[in-house]
This record gives sequence, C-alpha cells and structure tokens, in this order.
Amino acid sequence: MIEIINSLTIIFFVASVMLLLFKKINQPTLPAYIFTGILTSRFVSSNDMLVLAQIGIAFLVFMLGMSLGDNRIKKMVKENLSLSLLTSVLIAVPSYLVSYFILNLGFYNSVYIGVAASLSSSLIGTEFINEKVGKIIHQQLTKSVNLVQDISAILLFIIISSEPFNIQVISLNVLTGVLVLIAAFRLKNLLPSFIEFVGKTREIYLLISASVLLLFASVTELAGITIVVGAFAAGIGLSKKPYNQEALQTMESLKDFFTAIFFISLGSLLTIPNFNAILLTVMLMVTVMVVKPALTVYFLQKRGYDGRTAYLTSLNLDQISEYALIIVIQAYLLGNIAPEVFNAVILSATVTMVGSSYTSRYADKIYRFIKKHRIIEITDKEFVEERIPEKLKDHFIIGGYDIQGKKIARHFLEEEIPFIVIENNPERVIEAKEDGVFYIHGDMSVSNVWEQASYKDAKLIISTVPLENISDKVLSLDTDADKVVRAKTMEHVEKYLDKCLYVIYPHFLATKQLLEHLKGSLESDSYRKRLEKLTRKELENEE
Repeated sequence: MIEIINSLTIIFFVASVMLLLFKKINQPTLPAYIFTGILTSRFVSSNDMLVLAQIGIAFLVFMLGMSLGDNRIKKMVKENLSLSLLTSVLIAVPSYLVSYFILNLGFYNSVYIGVAASLSSSLIGTEFINEKVGKIIHQQLTKSVNLVQDISAILLFIIISSEPFNIQVISLNVLTGVLVLIAAFRLKNLLPSFIEFVGKTREIYLLISASVLLLFASVTELAGITIVVGAFAAGIGLSKKPYNQEALQTMESLKDFFTAIFFISLGSLLTIPNFNAILLTVMLMVTVMVVKPALTVYFLQKRGYDGRTAYLTSLNLDQISEYALIIVIQAYLLGNIAPEVFNAVILSATVTMVGSSYTSRYADKIYRFIKKHRIIEITDKEFVEERIPEKLKDHFIIGGYDIQGKKIARHFLEEEIPFIVIENNPERVIEAKEDGVFYIHGDMSVSNVWEQASYKDAKLIISTVPLENISDKVLSLDTDADKVVRAKTMEHVEKYLDKCLYVIYPHFLATKQLLEHLKGSLESDSYRKRLEKLTRKELENEE
C-alpha cells in the first residue's frame, strides 16, 4: 500500500507539471499523460501501474454500465449495431489471418492482434472531442459505434480471461458471467423499492453504488473472471433512471482521475521494441489509422450520411481501445501472449491514441485538406434527401432543427411565413418531416446544399448551430439576405457583430427574444436597422 501511495505521489507531481506545460502550448491533455508515464516509469513499479490500470478500467466500465439506463443510448446502440459489428469483423478477421498464416504468431497471439485492431477507444473518441462541442451528428455516431464495441469487449473479457484456456473453463466462465448479469438485471428492478425504503439522499446513493460495485467485483474475482465483468454488471444493476443520475454526476471527478491513471500507466509500459514488435506495430497502425477509417467512411456513405460526417466520424475511431489494452494486459499477466505482441499492442495503442487526439481536434481542417487536394476521392452526396416547394423566393432559411430551430419553425408556420430547414441529423430530419416542414437533409458547410435552398433568393438566413465553421460559411454566402448566426463564446460574438443582422448568444438571449426581434424586423425596416446595433448594446448590459 505504501508503495502505491508513493507511486501516485510521484505520478501526480510529474503529471501536474506536464499538464501545465501542455496547456501553455495549447496541446491536448492525452500526450501529457503519456509523457508522464514515460518519465515516471523508472521510479514506479510496472506491477503497480498494471494494477492501477485494471482498477481504472473497471471503474470506467462500471460508469458505462450505469449510463445504459438512458433510452437515448439504447436507441443509439440499436441503430448502429450492424455498422459497428460489421466494421469490427471486417477488421478483426483479416488481422487474425495475416498474423496467423503470414506472420506465424500462433492462434492466441493472432486473436489478440485481431481484437486490438478492431476495437476503438471510447475515451478518445467520445471524451476528448467534447472539448469542442457537444451534440453533433458525427459525435453521436462515434459514441454509438464505441458503445457497441465497448460492450463487445466486455463480453470478450469473460472468454479471454479464462485460465486455463480450454472449452470447459470457458463454458463455466460464460455461465458465471450470464448468472452475474441476470443478478444485475434483478437488482435493477429491485433498486427503486430499496431506495424508497432507505431514503433518497446523495450519501445513500453513493453508499449503495460503492457496495454493489465491491460485491460484484468480489464475486467475479472469486469465480476466476476479471473484475471488469463484475464492474459492468454492477453498473447495469444501478442503471435505473433517475436513480443513476446522482451517482454518475458525483463520480465524474473520479472518472477523470482513473482516465488519467490509465493513460499514465500506458506510457509507463512502453519499452524499446525489437524488429518483430516494430513490424507488428506498423501493421496495426496501418490497419487502425488507414483501413478502419476507410471502411467507416464507406459504410456510413452507403447508409446515406454525407462525406463530411463520414470522414469526421472515421477520424474519431482511428485508435486502439483501452478495453483491448486491458484484454492484452490480462493475457500478459497470465502468460498467454508473446512479449513482442504485447509490446507491439502497447506501442501502437500509444501512437494511435496520441495521433487520434490531434486528428479529432483538427478533423475539419484535415477533411478540407483531403477534399481540396483530392488525396482521396470523395464521392459526396451533398444532400441526401429533400422536401422543398417548387419555387423558393423571399423565403427564410433555418439552419438546424434542434430546440431553437423548432421553436422558430413553429412560429413561421403559425404566421404562414415561407421557410425551409437545413439539418444534417437524420433523427431531426424525421422530426421535421413529421412536423410537415420543408427541409433539406444535408451539411450546412457544403455549398451545394445552400444552392438547393436557393439562398440567393432568401430574405433571411438563420443559423442556430453553435459551430464556428458553420457560422463562417453562412456569413460567406454571397447574398443580399440578412443573416443571423449563433455564437458559442463572447470572442465569436465580437467576431460576427459587424457581419450580420444579429448574433444569437444563448447566455443572455432566449428564443422568445429572438422571435420578437424577427417579428419586429419583418414589420419595420427601421427596426431591422436598429437590430443591427442591438447585439452590441445587449453585450454591454451583460458586462
């Protein structure tokens, strides 16, 4: 215990310095954790780091299980189950065959290579990209694909953690895992009555959560299954809404702690590879960073998503999963994997995760560069579906059909004002269709979409999307139509002030106020002129 405490003291001192340095130079946090692991590897026991990594992943899996009570997440999994599984199989099988028949790595090592190549990281794909913006279609796709792969990885834990690795032990472990999950679902149904009986307080929630986690982890450990499976089952047992929300919110800081521990441990496990390990690393990196994104783009475009959404999604899936790493670490501890295979997976995971933290950050710029220089031929469907009137003139264009866009659309319908909606999220497009709204299902950053919406003949263009590239696109449109854009930060408000009729800044502007301003500008030209100066005045009042 003293050794682990000393290790953590060293780790977090170095991590603090590295995070401060990387923040100063405006870099992602993940490389800072990796470098911390590399720098502290000489002073910290590798066994301690392996234990901390396993505990960290078990806790993250526990929170994953708790979040599955959200119906929206269930819907995401259902909609993208076939895409996730098909992509994983098409990556895993060829990787296994190459490893087994060409590289002669044997059955077990080839299986681990296939698993590592096929699973993407939810920590990279859905956590670090959220530093920019939230509910965007390519981020929702990333989350759903990662979620299916995470659940698949947890089921693999039951099989791969079997020791000895034979059909009898695997069958027993699968049976045990099924029984544990059945118990978890039973607990989920009993949880509301129990909480009502003992009382609804934050302390009770946390006590119950910790007790259930320790109980299920202990059961699976005693049964010879990794504690990761027990942690997932415990999360399922506590996933009943709304009871899981308090625990999830309270444990968010612990999640950040264990995420940092995992990446630091990853850096500490890096060693100088031999030739065979380098060869395997190159193969894994090409598969994960080139082949997997290409397959993702292909299947997403086949499903009707535009090229930009497909490419941005693929750039969030170009890394090796933390769950694949834990499977490999477990195999290494059991002696079921060759050292060069273990080193290759650790090295390729480190490189792909660090690389993905940058490709996620600069995904838009990478996509524009690829498209401009035709590095890869993009067979883009600029818009995938539309329902528009025969003639569009003196109409309004609403970009985005989320909460704000819907309210504006309802107002225009009531006032019988001609308008059309541009939306890229298939779910919101369905809502627009059901509401009887004219729409274009397409990407607002693509010029052809605006041409389809007859933007040059529009009277007013309103963008409710808080993305800088979308606002810039709207403001760059060559039209006499008035423009309203949405800003996410005060810096963006200042940037847009002199370029449009009005800037939507949600911190002080509600949709109701926006509708009042629009109504006034329609009824009076003098009001429209005053509206151009109103944003600056409201900002001054806000300050």
